[in-house]
Amino acid sequence: MTNEYEHEIDEDYENLEKEIERIQDEDEFEQLRLLEEEEDYFNQEEDHVPNFLQDSAEMNAIRPEDLDELGESSAAGANRNSNVSLC
Repeated sequence: MTNEYEHEIDEDYENLEKEIERIQDEDEFEQLRLLEEEEDYFNQEEDHVPNFLQDSAEMNAIRPEDLDELGESSAAGANRNSNVSLC
């Protein structure tokens, strides 16, 4: 009878090892799937960032006309300040 129990124990042990291996394989697959999803998410986010930065740069861009106006304003301001005397 001992041999019969040992055989059953060996079979149970082998089945447990197979089940553990199957679970580990599933877990590895799930981890890989999650990593791929995360990578896809970040890649999508990276695609949106340059557009945001470009739009922001365009909104904040200084046009040549603006520079001309700034130059005229600062020149007028400098002329006004040169006429002020400090007493």
